Amino acid sequence: MFSPNGGEMSEMSESSIPFPHRTGNIYKIQHLIYGDEEGIVAIRRPTSWIRRLCSYLAPRVSKNPRAVYVNYRDLDIGINNPAGSTGYRQAST
Repeated sequence: MFSPNGGEMSEMSESSIPFPHRTGNIYKIQHLIYGDEEGIVAIRRPTSWIRRLCSYLAPRVSKNPRAVYVNYRDLDIGINNPAGSTGYRQAST
């Protein structure tokens, strides 16, 4: 899913809203996979596919730092504790 950062958003100053991801970025890209099966085996194929897509896109996206919107979940950026609340250290890379 591509979310353009131009249009109406480009008319607002960067300091007027708490969204610093616009500078030099034309789009935000969301990588999404859905599945209706449970278990580690069921997730391997779509996870493998999304990782291949990310590898393909890597030369075309921000690099240093690798930018990510904090509320998007990413298996390679951090995890949540399945048994309850998650602390900052556990969710960090």
